[in-house]
Amino acid sequence: MQPQIFISYSWRNKDIVDTIDADWEAVGIKLIRDIRDLEYKQNIKDFMKRVNDSDYVLLIISKGYLESKSCMYEAIEMFESSSFKDRILPILVEDARIDKSHERLNYIQYWEEEIEKLNSSIKNLKSHANAIGIYKELDHYTKIRSSIDRFMDEISSILCLPWDEAKQTSYAPLFKAIGVDRDNILAKCIKINSLASVEEKELALDELFSRYPNNKHVLNAQASLAHDEKKHKKEKRINEKIIELYPDYFYAYNHLANLLAYNFKEHEKAKGYYKKALEINPKFASAYNNLGLLYKTISKTTGG
Repeated sequence: MQPQIFISYSWRNKDIVDTIDADWEAVGIKLIRDIRDLEYKQNIKDFMKRVNDSDYVLLIISKGYLESKSCMYEAIEMFESSSFKDRILPILVEDARIDKSHERLNYIQYWEEEIEKLNSSIKNLKSHANAIGIYKELDHYTKIRSSIDRFMDEISSILCLPWDEAKQTSYAPLFKAIGVDRDNILAKCIKINSLASVEEKELALDELFSRYPNNKHVLNAQASLAHDEKKHKKEKRINEKIIELYPDYFYAYNHLANLLAYNFKEHEKAKGYYKKALEINPKFASAYNNLGLLYKTISKTTGG
């Protein structure tokens, strides 16, 4: 089964993460991401704790990440794992600047100032009663201050992949680290997806498929291209082929269910495929959300 990969990032870098997410999903690797897998009214901190349940954590380390209380909460969660270094896949955004000691001091000073500002606000309160949440926040800031230097030191001690290099190499070093791309097929598919011409993409994927017949990632890239071109019958056939070859690949069941529900209006079949995806992976939040939306659609259609 494909490893579970959690992506930890600052919303300031949403454009970078959107690019990674789209590139990886097109070849069949779905990242665990807040905007998709955080359910309505779910506790955000509980979701962040999923970082320790994941096989790998893709870290998009930037200035925004190191100055974000949410991101540093995730970092602290990771620190509690003895396999921290083995599980992280760090991508370094240019503005992070943590190589030199004086650069790292800027972040320590930032959190000291945040603590000082919050402490000052607390002192100005006429009553400290019912301010438990504020004190928890202060405690959280203090934990960040005590951990951030070690976090940056750990990150600086390993070879991080700069974002520009990650994109230029089609993430090949990351896929190698995860151990899912023995023949560099994932990177080849992503490089093909970056071609400007649809016809060039189709020809290149057909050639790759002839060299690696029935490869899951090539099939996913072909299905993704068919989806983009609104060739839904072709996309449906490819997903059915993926399920035939990889019966435990729950993402394909979810993709096929989406097609059946919204492009072919075969709601009952779609429901069955969503349930199959959840049977294989009970933690698959996207399938839960999609199944819930389908039930609402059916209810509106039937009036019940």
